[in-house]
Amino acid sequence: MSLENIESATNPQPANPPITEAQYRAVKRLRAIRRGYQRQLKRKPNSAEKAALDRLCLMQLRWEVAIHDPKCTSNDIVRLDNCARRARLDFERICAIVVGPTPKRQATLSSIMGTRP
Repeated sequence: MSLENIESATNPQPANPPITEAQYRAVKRLRAIRRGYQRQLKRKPNSAEKAALDRLCLMQLRWEVAIHDPKCTSNDIVRLDNCARRARLDFERICAIVVGPTPKRQATLSSIMGTRP
């Protein structure tokens, strides 16, 4: 056995290399986006909802990173925006989240007459 093998066995390399500051900020922002959309869901997501939520958060983060990248073209930004919008609509459809104005309640006879039941 050579000396190199012994040294590598005693000092193993880390499985995950240390992340940079930009990667740390991206992970932190990804978690914040996920919390926001999960709050909109108002419960723990099931597996299909979790997959849609992960895709939505990733697309949203990619779009936000592309906005601040000076090398990114406007065409790229528009494509990522459309992809993030479709991911959000898919998430809302899968989770049956109603977005928009709430429908007005139908007037009942007692409310019209001014009497309470």
